[in-house]
Amino acid sequence: MSEGRIIRVDMTDQSVSIDPFPEEWHLLGGRALSAKILLAECDATCDPLGPDNVLVVAPGALAGTSAPTSGRISIGGKSPLTGGIKEANAGGNPGQDLMKLGYRAIIVKGQPGDRDKRWALDVTEEGATLKDATEYKGLWNYALIGELAKTYSATASFISIGPAGELELLGASVACTDQEKERHPVRHAGRGGLGAVMGSKCLKYVSVDAAKKPARAPADREAFIAATRTTSKAYLEGPRPMQHGTSTSVGMAQILNTFPYKNRIEGQSPDAETLDGHRIIESFETRGGGMHNCQTGCIVKCSNVVHDEDGNYKTSALEFETLTLLGSNCGLASWEDVADLDRLCDDIGLDTIETGAAIGVYMDSGAMEFGDAEGAKHLMREIAEGSDVGRTIGNGAVATGKRQKHHRVPTVRGQAIPAWDPRPLKATGITYATSPMGADHTAGLVINPGLQPDE
Repeated sequence: MSEGRIIRVDMTDQSVSIDPFPEEWHLLGGRALSAKILLAECDATCDPLGPDNVLVVAPGALAGTSAPTSGRISIGGKSPLTGGIKEANAGGNPGQDLMKLGYRAIIVKGQPGDRDKRWALDVTEEGATLKDATEYKGLWNYALIGELAKTYSATASFISIGPAGELELLGASVACTDQEKERHPVRHAGRGGLGAVMGSKCLKYVSVDAAKKPARAPADREAFIAATRTTSKAYLEGPRPMQHGTSTSVGMAQILNTFPYKNRIEGQSPDAETLDGHRIIESFETRGGGMHNCQTGCIVKCSNVVHDEDGNYKTSALEFETLTLLGSNCGLASWEDVADLDRLCDDIGLDTIETGAAIGVYMDSGAMEFGDAEGAKHLMREIAEGSDVGRTIGNGAVATGKRQKHHRVPTVRGQAIPAWDPRPLKATGITYATSPMGADHTAGLVINPGLQPDE
């Protein structure tokens, strides 16, 4: 593999430099690399939304290669939601493209003096440059990518924030575009409010154009190809548990009492049947859509593409966590309403877990009826507009609980608990309680501790 380089950006003076990748980090990528950089370069006592926080963009170690399903990207920083170290990851093509160009990480520090301006970072084989992007200020993610598509190459991928990130709301996410021709901004590094960190840097988007750059060349080509073929064959000829994505996990979660209902008052929903991802799969036959790979080189294809009843694209991917937190947790009965809310979250730039938890607390406090789908959609637009109640919901479950003076606020270290409930899943509860990232199922999810591996 190539030695690689690091792009360093100082937003205080708008300078960009490209440094060699440290040899001692050679085997690190993604979450491990992000954590290494933060421990080395970020003051743990800094204001998460101040100039001393460090925003890290780090693809996985095998991104950009021909290894299957290896192109995810990690976004790291000190979380404004938890006050601790945080990593959130996403699919899409930016991770693949960065590594094809030989960039192992982007490190963003500082803060512009003019907080009203917006900036963009363009990354190509020739290097990286900052430029004024104030004309795109306030744009929602879909509109932003639509505008960028008019001026950038068809081979470019994008990392962006919506209005929630620009408003520095603590539930803000970072969007990555998928590999479809339209480059939908639907692959989100959602947890921990890292979109707010990017917004605090006034960095509206990053473009990555690998053009026709080939996949990275392995040091031992024959051995690498043999390993990737063996891995791919084993998956494709196996049970393929993720062939329909995570949305079809609803039934299992309902059985395990971990399909939270009405702000976790109960662990099962009476509407599980109409929220089940199998209804999404059934819609493909009449509406179109289907399962696809969100990034080049992924053989799992766990991402669903959801169309409306007229056959028009609506959103991708509608995941189990979203069906749970924005659906069952808010007393909603229809996956189609959740699809609308998912689209709004992607467009505004919000974590669906944190936002669903916040709306659930808001409803539980009596401010809105459980099951009010249209009311929830209105709240989403209030977030984008930055109204008082919108900012509260956009800042997450804890902020909403404080505003409403409500007693039931399901969080750990300030971060909303995901769908996987720690009461029936006690091993997962230990993860939430001990992880420095708070309630985050990606830090270690154990659904059945007694399940033995295959002999």
